[in-house]
Amino acid sequence: MDVGSLHTLQFLKNPDTLHWRLDTVYLGRDEHGLWLASPVGTVAQKGMQEPKAIRNRGVHLIPTSDWWVFSLHAGAESATHFLDISTPATFAEDRVTMIDLDLDVVRFADGRVILEDEDEFTEHQVTLGYPSEWIEAALAAAEWGMAAVTSDTEPLGDVARRWWETAADL
Repeated sequence: MDVGSLHTLQFLKNPDTLHWRLDTVYLGRDEHGLWLASPVGTVAQKGMQEPKAIRNRGVHLIPTSDWWVFSLHAGAESATHFLDISTPATFAEDRVTMIDLDLDVVRFADGRVILEDEDEFTEHQVTLGYPSEWIEAALAAAEWGMAAVTSDTEPLGDVARRWWETAADL
């Protein structure tokens, strides 16, 4: 994969319904995982809604085997850090896919950090039949994520900001 090439980042709902799809740009890999960028104007699609261009650029870390995906939107006026709890990613040549497990750790520009969608996670344990190992892994990832996003634990701090700067010219 060449730097600057197109790469699809997609989150499914258990296991084959599109939740989010983002057409990103490949930045590179490091010991933390795969880094992708979404410049302003990147096409995003939520479920079956019409695709639309995004307003805030982002940089995204997809770790090799962790139960989360991290997105940094450092210039955003509202949510600047977003840790999406998901199954570990599967990697194809130009596509990364994971199943969204509802929980999201969000840090806002004012510094507040919250865990979102706990009610949806509880509901989907029943309606989507999440296996017990998914539930345990998601809860552990959310607990780690709350502390990590709050304190800029690496690679969510300086490492992510360096990749953010790398993507600035895209």
